[in-house]
Amino acid sequence: VVLSGLVPTIAAAPLSPFRPSFLSNWEYATYDAILRATPTKPPGGRITIVDIDDRSLTTVGQWPWRRDVIGQLIARLRDLGASIVALDIMFPEPDRFEGFGTTPDEKLAATLAGGRVVLGYALTFDGESDTASPCLLHPLGLAVMRRDDSSDQPYFHATGAVCNLPVLTKAANASGFMNAAPDPDGLLRRIPVIIEKDGLVYPSL
Repeated sequence: VVLSGLVPTIAAAPLSPFRPSFLSNWEYATYDAILRATPTKPPGGRITIVDIDDRSLTTVGQWPWRRDVIGQLIARLRDLGASIVALDIMFPEPDRFEGFGTTPDEKLAATLAGGRVVLGYALTFDGESDTASPCLLHPLGLAVMRRDDSSDQPYFHATGAVCNLPVLTKAANASGFMNAAPDPDGLLRRIPVIIEKDGLVYPSL
C-alpha cells in the first residue's frame, strides 16, 4: 500500500517543476472524471438566464439593441419579481442611436438608478497601469489575514480595465469583472473570484 502511493509520487516529483503537457492532460482528464462521477444537485428555481437568441433578434432587431431597449428589458425583469439583474454585457462606448433629447444611454442610466442591477466589465493585464484615467468600479471591503510575513497577495493583479460608460457605472450600485480563461484544452474549469487592481480588490460578476 505504501509503495503504491510512494512510487508514483517519487516518479512525478522530478517532472512537476517542468509541467510537461502529458501530465497536464492526465490531470485535466482525472479532474473531469471525478466531476462526472460526483452527484450534483439540479439548479434551483432562483436563477433564470435571459438569453438573447435568434427569436429575440428577429422580434426586436439586430444586435446591439438600443440602450433604452435594454433598460426596458431590465425594468420588465424587475416587474416580474427579479431581485437582482446581472448583465454580462459591456457598454464601453456611447450608443450609436443618439436621437434627440434624452439619449438612450441616459435612459438606461435612469433604469439602473432604480437599483438591483449588476454591470459587468473586463480587467486587463497589459503591464501598464491606467491610473491616469481610473474607472469607477465597486471594490470589496476585504481584509486579508496571513500566517506569515509574505507581501505577495494570493490573487491576480490587473493593471487596467475596460469599463462601461461613466454615466452607467455611476448609476449602477454594483459591478463585477467577467474575466475567465480556459485551460489549454479549451475547457473552462475555473474562474477567479476576486482580482486586485491599484491596491483594491474587485469581485467577479
